[in-house]
Amino acid sequence: MTFKKIYVKTFLENYLRDNNLKDVLLVRGRNSFVHSGAEDLFPDIRKNYAVTEYSDFQVNPREEDAIKGAELLRTKECKAIIAVGGGSVIDMAKLIRYYATDKFENENHNISLIAIPTTSGTGAESTHFAVCYVDGVKKSIAHEKMLPNIALLCPELTYGNNAYLTACTGFDAFAQAIEAYWNVNSTTESDTYALEAILLLQKSLPLLVKDLDNHALRDIVCEGSNFAGRAINITKTTAPHAMSYTLTSKYGYPHGHAVALTFPFFFNKNINCNEEDYVGKNYSAYRNKINELKTLMPIDEVDALTYMKGFVSSIGLDYDAERSFDDEVVESGINLERAKNNPMRLSKDLIREAVKSIKK
Repeated sequence: MTFKKIYVKTFLENYLRDNNLKDVLLVRGRNSFVHSGAEDLFPDIRKNYAVTEYSDFQVNPREEDAIKGAELLRTKECKAIIAVGGGSVIDMAKLIRYYATDKFENENHNISLIAIPTTSGTGAESTHFAVCYVDGVKKSIAHEKMLPNIALLCPELTYGNNAYLTACTGFDAFAQAIEAYWNVNSTTESDTYALEAILLLQKSLPLLVKDLDNHALRDIVCEGSNFAGRAINITKTTAPHAMSYTLTSKYGYPHGHAVALTFPFFFNKNINCNEEDYVGKNYSAYRNKINELKTLMPIDEVDALTYMKGFVSSIGLDYDAERSFDDEVVESGINLERAKNNPMRLSKDLIREAVKSIKK
């Protein structure tokens, strides 16, 4: 369910008052906090509560910044964290609560965490894991402490996002939904969320990238991204996300764009996976799921690659020749924890083929 800014503002004020939360850590973006209109939510809270603001961290969350935030939270004795921003901001808030609890002997285990996304795509407001760079290496940390207590979806905060940001975050959500659906860890619940997200995003996202002022489409994409986040909270992601990390950390591709680079390749491979290469428990049930997916998307077994390459191209996430990369570095940088969730066995040759497909 999505809400207007006036509701979100009122909810925050009531929640803090009713739970006697007088000291608040506001984890936020820098320019995006103002440009999105999120700042409008906080004049009364800033006036009536002790609000400590934390925005002095990198775009890609680093462990040292999360620990710094955790120490700030402890020093200021904050009992609530409000995270307002894109996926990196929300991940930082989640990491702060995690490190605060982990490093300070569980004294902060009752900290409330409210997440308010200003982009539509990462699903970070609904997951119990976060990206974290530890000694320069991109990792995914998962723990129940990182699931926000409350997620408030306010599409109005996304209305000013430009085409590239809209495409990157929106495709991340679309990929998450499909990856959750074909995932070896999928459940009936995750499938329900994933299919809902696919239905909402596959037509709306390309239209929105070309019509950025269409608020109805913004609302749909916002809701779809949340369903995708709820799906991967159960399953986690698969091969396209596993291949994306090095493309972001070493070669500067924003996360959603990095995922899009290998997604058509893996989409085609997973859609056409045979029984010999399937690593799940029930291949017959998997084929039935894929057949159901085909009823929702304009693909057949021959055309899956063409369709997805066209989808990626239509939202402007093709390979950028100006951002060259070393094939071997990308191959070796695959996240094996995420890769094991993929329905098709990932051999070294297949991974190499996936990297080569990026430039084709």
